[in-house]
Amino acid sequence: MTFAALTSSNKRRLRDTKVGSWLTAKAPSILDAVGDILPDSGLLGVVKNLVDKDPSLSHEERMELQTLLHEERAAIEGELSKRWASDMSSDSWLSKNSFAHEIRKRQKNVS
Repeated sequence: MTFAALTSSNKRRLRDTKVGSWLTAKAPSILDAVGDILPDSGLLGVVKNLVDKDPSLSHEERMELQTLLHEERAAIEGELSKRWASDMSSDSWLSKNSFAHEIRKRQKNVS
């Protein structure tokens, strides 16, 4: 098994999330376009923009998706926090410092 297979085997594709289930029922064409990508904040933003531009969806449906996107972002942040806690409890210098560097880099990109 390759390294890529090991690291991505436990990750869910967008279609395997609550957002993916919602897209299956309400906007299958959007799911067809992005369903196999691993969800992150960037992809969730793209999905939101695509749904906002879909005239066939009601305001209530868009608000329902907004709630699901918020929950998915919280889940992603929770996983990052677990990983960070695990890395910090490790004796490895690399795990303690490489993840912290990645967080700082992401924070710079957001601001």
